[in-house]
Amino acid sequence: YFDDVNKKGGIAGRQIKIIVEDDGYNPSNTVSVVKKLVEQDQVFILFNGLGTPTSSAVLDYVKAQGVPSLFISSGASKWAKSGPTIIGLTPDYVTEGATLGKYMADNNKGKKYGILYQNDDFGKDGRDGLKASVGTALTLVGEETYEANAADITSQALKLINAGAEVIGIYATPTQFAGVLKSVIWVSSAVTASSTTARLADGAMDGVVTAGYQPDASDAEKDPEVKKALDFFKANGIAQPNNFHLIAWIAAQHLERLLTATGKNLNRSSIIYAMENVAFTGDWRCSICYKPSIITKDDHKPMEVMFVQKWDESKKAFTRIGDLVVTESTKK
Repeated sequence: YFDDVNKKGGIAGRQIKIIVEDDGYNPSNTVSVVKKLVEQDQVFILFNGLGTPTSSAVLDYVKAQGVPSLFISSGASKWAKSGPTIIGLTPDYVTEGATLGKYMADNNKGKKYGILYQNDDFGKDGRDGLKASVGTALTLVGEETYEANAADITSQALKLINAGAEVIGIYATPTQFAGVLKSVIWVSSAVTASSTTARLADGAMDGVVTAGYQPDASDAEKDPEVKKALDFFKANGIAQPNNFHLIAWIAAQHLERLLTATGKNLNRSSIIYAMENVAFTGDWRCSICYKPSIITKDDHKPMEVMFVQKWDESKKAFTRIGDLVVTESTKK
């Protein structure tokens, strides 16, 4: 995306240089690679860091260094409370859990349910939102946790199934989730909402319900902006772009918007000022977003819209269930 921006002249006369480091979704690795980026590469900002446990591992460090960490690829609720230089991108997991919990209460009333979640802010936020929203509509038969680096979470899933769970709410990554799909109703975080998960599940994902906040790649048939994004990726060497590429598109457009609004007077103070006061006042939305992004000094939640969707294996696509759920923090 930014190679294309640079070919067109950059932003405010500047070329955008992206340095990528792979931490392998291992928080200890995150510390070392982020220190390299900050101390050796001397990056201006950190952008779209992936994961809750990984980004949490360096939160205090990047704040102490004064390096903005912008549009983190994680819905942990704490990003909105971590100060002006920290901001997430996607809806927070508490809100997501509440959206899924309402679906469960409306569609599975009277059933027994369990919760399986990653033992960190990602999982705990989702659990809290889901439990609060389900209320007494279903009977909770158990909760199981796993660590972020766990290779297999089958035993935890089986404990819930053996306890009588007919529905399981899960906060897991795609690989872990795909490994535990059984004959039980699964209600899952948007983190798993991708054709990648379905491919890993090898047909077992049919009927799985997830949260969502962005278009599905299959929407290209009816949404020209989604088609434009996917065609762009295909033209640049990505043969089968999926939902993860679409969220990258969303993140890149947010950063482009912010840098453009900041203009030629670019420093860490000016980019935060532009983020909270200029770029996201409610009159702009990314090309494939459902609503404008609003950011203020009191509202570090750019994307505040969700929906529930179900995977249809025959169509190899998600089908949305119900209306968009808008939870905008800033009332205009």
